[in-house]
Amino acid sequence: MRMLSRYWHTIGFAIFTFVLAGCIGNTEPKLVPVVGRITLGNYVVDRGTITLYPDAAGANFTSSAAIRSDGYYEITTFGKLGAPVGSYRVAITPFVQSANPSAPAHVVVPPVPNKYSEPFRSQLILRVVTLPAAGAYDLHLTP
Repeated sequence: MRMLSRYWHTIGFAIFTFVLAGCIGNTEPKLVPVVGRITLGNYVVDRGTITLYPDAAGANFTSSAAIRSDGYYEITTFGKLGAPVGSYRVAITPFVQSANPSAPAHVVVPPVPNKYSEPFRSQLILRVVTLPAAGAYDLHLTP
């Protein structure tokens, strides 16, 4: 009888340990893929950075990506691909010509308006979901 009691105490302790480890062991959120393309009018925004800032209604982590020469971006969070599910305000910061004429730089043509570089002025909201529709993360900016 004593052996049986010790057995159930051991099982109970093991279950408690696994539950506790699951609750406090993993503080990083689950990330889902976020891939999109950025255009301005009929042009591709071909250089710069996109940053996702948590909106009051959702996510808690800032995520970002470099904008590639074809206008596509792939968001990362904590150096890993993807972003947590939630709602984000978006800022787009293009690369611009340097004041130093000998410095290599790329000019985005046409220039992206300054309002898009500030998350609250840009009026852009991105809702990251588990199963997005095709093109859900494409951003079409107006000049």
